[in-house]
Amino acid sequence: VIVAVIDAGVDITHPDLKDAIWVNPLEVAGNGKDDDQNGFIDDVNGWNFAMDTNNVQPQEIRSQSEEAWSHGTFVASLIGARSVDHVGMVGVNQSARIMPLAALDGDGFGTIQNVLKAIRYAVNQGASVINLSLAGFDDSEELAEMIARARDAGVLVVAATGNGDSAAGRDIDRQPIYPACFDRETNAVVGVSGTDALDQHAQYANYGARCTDLSAPGYDLFGARPSYPRKEEGSR
Repeated sequence: VIVAVIDAGVDITHPDLKDAIWVNPLEVAGNGKDDDQNGFIDDVNGWNFAMDTNNVQPQEIRSQSEEAWSHGTFVASLIGARSVDHVGMVGVNQSARIMPLAALDGDGFGTIQNVLKAIRYAVNQGASVINLSLAGFDDSEELAEMIARARDAGVLVVAATGNGDSAAGRDIDRQPIYPACFDRETNAVVGVSGTDALDQHAQYANYGARCTDLSAPGYDLFGARPSYPRKEEGSR
């Protein structure tokens, strides 16, 4: 199963992830050519749409938050971190292949256009699942149509329903969050809310029956962060 992780980049060199990373079988690494003629040069492991480069590692910027720096790697590790090295952590699927697609920048923000491009790439390159652990308030008809197209192609699209503040989640039946609420009466997106350590609804997690399909553990999770320090961390 190929799982496209559309996020802010994934550390593809991480010991728990390096054997789980998708490889484009038609692309020759480092030859500066678009071997498979898909419009992307040397996209051996995916593409960074925020920077328009084949470097899918997390982008380093000054004074970025730990969450922005590590989020994509963390999400990818929950999905498919390998157990064979008996070190670190284990993901939920030992045979999944992670396709890293960066649509968010070093601050964890992105544009609808870059998310659109990432979804299109994932569908065209054979992803079975698209994971969107991101949320916003923009109701984009173009993005809704792209997600519907992915569903029609047989791709399972999974999206976070997002979080409110630390005290309480938001009722997204009243104030929709996207892309989780892009169902358009067709259930095109599996919207996922969060549970706490007691398997109850996490206080901070958004809720609402229209966009939420299931809840999954979302509190105090153990996951991977990039295996190398940021430049500003290394200078301390």
